[in-house]
Amino acid sequence: IEYQIIEHLFLNPGITITELSEILYTSEPGLRRKIKALSRQTEESGFNIEITDSHCNLVGEEAQVRNFLVYYFFEKMYYEDAPFSSTERQVVGKIMDYFEKEYNRSYGMDARKEMENYLIISLRRVLAGRNLLTEDIRRKNVAIRYSLSFVGILEDSFLKREFFHVFKIELNQSLLEEITCVFTTYQFSLPNRGPKFDEKAFFQGLGANIGERIIQISKDLQIPLYNIEDILK
Repeated sequence: IEYQIIEHLFLNPGITITELSEILYTSEPGLRRKIKALSRQTEESGFNIEITDSHCNLVGEEAQVRNFLVYYFFEKMYYEDAPFSSTERQVVGKIMDYFEKEYNRSYGMDARKEMENYLIISLRRVLAGRNLLTEDIRRKNVAIRYSLSFVGILEDSFLKREFFHVFKIELNQSLLEEITCVFTTYQFSLPNRGPKFDEKAFFQGLGANIGERIIQISKDLQIPLYNIEDILK
């Protein structure tokens, strides 16, 4: 019943205690006790169940919530049987195609299905008002905005219309940053599978480009530079 509670809270965010007790054929007082005990266990994984005005939600560390759900559906149903529609999988599959093209690589079937599940779970959490990419994370991880190229996706007007029809949310730059945030900040539980961002390589390349530009300016202005390394730092 504990896993059923978590599953229903994910699929029906904000469900009431009354509605949940009817679905699970249990009393409301008994359900509240079960949720309280369950929350003590899930807190060890960084999230718990919040009851506000009789409405229940999964709250806490969003990355942990999503990772738990990915593994939950894998363990219980494997990939094909997770409660996502074929149209949802089709749309996120097209987004995955862009990722594979961008990184010039092809993911194995299991890895791809896991990532598709993760993207759908992320979208469901966004629709429930649970974002991972906060302004604080955005400020601290400027690389997120440069780590993935979404140009091709955002120029695909048909995909954007199809995405809105299926998920009832606009496919834009902010949303794409949100649903790929875990991959780019190395919080994804299987880091060798997702579209990753090599921070070290990125900043080394950035430094080299800036250095070349500064050297060219130095030559143009005929002002010699002796401390280029310090300037770059």
